[in-house]
Amino acid sequence: MQDYINRLLTQFKEAKGITKVDSNSDGFREDFINFVIQKGQEGQNFRRYLEYLGLDHYRFASTAEYCKGNLDSIVKPSNSTIISPYGASFEGVDDHRIIVANLVVYGNTPVLLSTNSQVTLKYGEPFRTFMTHNPYTPRLIDKWEDLHNGEGYGIIYGVFGKISDLDHDAKVKTVDDLASKLNGDYTKKYDTDHDSYFCAVGTDFPMKKEKPRVLVKEREKVFSYR
Repeated sequence: MQDYINRLLTQFKEAKGITKVDSNSDGFREDFINFVIQKGQEGQNFRRYLEYLGLDHYRFASTAEYCKGNLDSIVKPSNSTIISPYGASFEGVDDHRIIVANLVVYGNTPVLLSTNSQVTLKYGEPFRTFMTHNPYTPRLIDKWEDLHNGEGYGIIYGVFGKISDLDHDAKVKTVDDLASKLNGDYTKKYDTDHDSYFCAVGTDFPMKKEKPRVLVKEREKVFSYR
């Protein structure tokens, strides 16, 4: 849980340009808590923004939100799967929807990395779309274009925050960079609402197809599920 809070703290510092943290300061703690609450509210607005763009794939169990925790996930009220190393932070979410793991792209294949031998993949439908927003580091979306270009998975990626945030330009650039690598049709848009901004790129919801190959790597073993 502390690692998850540290991730949110890093985002707070980047948005506000803070270099030194006084964790004993009441003012600092209040500002950080307000930032997390604000991001939760903006996340719900971003969810509506995705609906406006026609990128509301999160309604389906075949969509997986990646690397979010209880405080910044936007899919908790929906049916989508949650893949996250911070799965233990979730409250009030059915355990069957959560896979505690990291996701990387190996070739054109989504790979779940975990040292937890209890990780299992439950298929009601095959995974067809992967989504995330405001990543803790841009490395979390490395090679996501290959999911779409190579295997035809749907991807949804976005960023949002206050227009005045100091990391605004860097975050929007990650959307532009991913979009520039996509083949075929996709939706990309940037909009503002008062003092907030929303930017997203996404591909169409894929047609139903054969179950994709998802690997779960446990230590030195690799298990393939189809």
